[in-house]
Amino acid sequence: MKYLRIAVIALSTVLGGCFAVPQTITIETTPAGAAISVDHEYIGRSPVDHDIKDIRKLNQLKIVAEIANYNLATKTIKKLKPQKERFPNAIFLKLDQTAALGANGSGGQGGQQQQGGQQTTIQGPTIVFPGMSGTPTVTPAPQ
Repeated sequence: MKYLRIAVIALSTVLGGCFAVPQTITIETTPAGAAISVDHEYIGRSPVDHDIKDIRKLNQLKIVAEIANYNLATKTIKKLKPQKERFPNAIFLKLDQTAALGANGSGGQGGQQQQGGQQTTIQGPTIVFPGMSGTPTVTPAPQ
């Protein structure tokens, strides 16, 4: 009987370590539609569900959200305490607009804004090409 109990414990330990422990994490952002990567792997646009095949192999996840005209948002999550067995089921990242953007979202592109009856011109970035002298002529694309 003693050997049977030892065999059962040993077998359950071996088999218990063979099964994957999956988890799905929902990742949402403001604004929605941000490109999401987890541990340097693109997984889709928010809101998105990320399926982890075996959470036992991971201690933390690095989540990055990126969308045009917004600052990059990064969050590193660890397994929940006290068990340290699972990650949070939902993650939320808020992306802030870049400082170059105006109220109407036309920053860095050139254009005009109305502010309190005054007209303000926004100048885009200056691009310098190595080996070129003088001022290049740029023709704007039709809108």
